[in-house]
Amino acid sequence: MIENPKITVIITSSLIPSHPSIEVIKTTIESLKFIGLKKGNSEVLIAQDNHPKRPKKRGPRYEIYKKRLQEYFNKNPDFNYKILKGRPGGRIGLVGNVMNAFKSVKSEYVLVIQHDMPFLDKGIDINKIMEDMKSNPKMKHVRFNRRRNIARGFDGENKNLFGNQIKANNYTYTSTGGWSDNNHICLASYYRNVVFPRCKPAGFMEKFLNGKHKGGSGHKESNHIFGTYLYGPKGQNPVIWHKNGRKFLAKKKILSKKENS
Repeated sequence: MIENPKITVIITSSLIPSHPSIEVIKTTIESLKFIGLKKGNSEVLIAQDNHPKRPKKRGPRYEIYKKRLQEYFNKNPDFNYKILKGRPGGRIGLVGNVMNAFKSVKSEYVLVIQHDMPFLDKGIDINKIMEDMKSNPKMKHVRFNRRRNIARGFDGENKNLFGNQIKANNYTYTSTGGWSDNNHICLASYYRNVVFPRCKPAGFMEKFLNGKHKGGSGHKESNHIFGTYLYGPKGQNPVIWHKNGRKFLAKKKILSKKENS
């Protein structure tokens, strides 16, 4: 690992039906090449939630998955990878998982990614986005959308907050009242000062931060605290996608049956 990284990528991971296969997270990891991530100024942390204690058979699957993932990193040293140990005990939830990962964050910026949300090849340069954010401090949370940049879902909850565009030196960004834990970049201090104080470990950030309620990102008087923006202009097509672990597993089973028939 490097001493003073500019950006830390946190990939949040938890047990999914396709484990012990690493295909889902592998696709996401390999998509980092689509955003211009540089090994010389970044670290990639795999933040793993502890597997639920329900069926005992799930435990071995997750352990095999982690072993396979480490073997993949050993053979593919494209970035500075580190698999983090989950906090002792049962499942800690997304907030707790990210909190635990932050113990290893030394960088100015963080890029938080879900393990099943790879980037599309859209010519994004994460280094240029950091430049734009530094020049435009009102952009505190820049999200990469998995649908078009339109006032829909979280982004349409308060339409008055949607659609103001910032044309920065490198890219254009669109304001939104929606706060989502889908792939996003922000200052590490943003999590420490804005996100964590408003969240409880056993939950999702969206539950605590998003919405029109007083103090939520969709509330006119508090939106400036969250500084929520979408990468790209209004109407831009998606720049990330969802690789569904259940569908991947079902497809794999179908192919296996055909091969054995």
